[in-house]
Amino acid sequence: MSVKKGHPLDSKVVVITGAADGIGEALARQLHKRGAKLALIDRDSTRLFDLADELGAEAMTVDVTNAQSMRIAMEYFQDSLGGIDVVVANAGIADECPIISDRSTDFLRRTLEVNVIGTHNTVMAAMPYIRQGSYILLTSSLAAAIQLPLMMPYNASKAAVEAYGNTLRVECNGLGIKVGVAHYAQLKTKMTEKFGSEAAQWILSRRMLHLIHRVAPLPPAIDAIEKGIIKQSRVVVSPWYVRYLLPLGRLLQLFVAPWAGNIQPALVISRRNQIAK
Repeated sequence: MSVKKGHPLDSKVVVITGAADGIGEALARQLHKRGAKLALIDRDSTRLFDLADELGAEAMTVDVTNAQSMRIAMEYFQDSLGGIDVVVANAGIADECPIISDRSTDFLRRTLEVNVIGTHNTVMAAMPYIRQGSYILLTSSLAAAIQLPLMMPYNASKAAVEAYGNTLRVECNGLGIKVGVAHYAQLKTKMTEKFGSEAAQWILSRRMLHLIHRVAPLPPAIDAIEKGIIKQSRVVVSPWYVRYLLPLGRLLQLFVAPWAGNIQPALVISRRNQIAK
């Protein structure tokens, strides 16, 4: 596999969490081609180390919710690769979950733990080793601006990540560190396959909702992330139209309930599926 010399990311140390699959894996493969020195983190040790071996990357099996383990991982990457130039806090989970259900509290707690506390642990662990001129990219979602039913834990967590990133950006003034927040629509990954359930499809078939949250291909998102890292962009989006939906989020949210109408049949289906699991 050829590596592009002279690329802006050539020899840059890039940490990616959630690197064993989906966005993280695709980004790791692309940045490897650009000559980046990769430091990969994921809970899935088999997939992670297979990828690391293939790309010649450093890797550690870590759950991002474990602050101590994240600190150990970043210290290891510092020792093996030197200071960190880019951090992509990508690790996240999503599950379909009606608010009024027996398992919603558990889903909410776990999703916030991974998506929000995991992001915080990543930032805190990396900070001692981040070089001047570095860049941190946090993974939010279009769901931070427009909230559809069945996705309360995910919606809440991604809104929190956006708020976290906006706050971190201000607090990094004067440190020589830039902070970006990434917002994606549904990208075609294994995680978004969960949004293809019978209940979710029932809801997305209602009037205009499918236009807000339709599945988009992954490669353009990876290109957008690469460009965002190079430019140290404040906001990274994919597909392109997400950039225009974000500021319209509050306005569009006013129409979600009327467009959805009575979704109780879908909620019944979702609760039944939870019991079956």
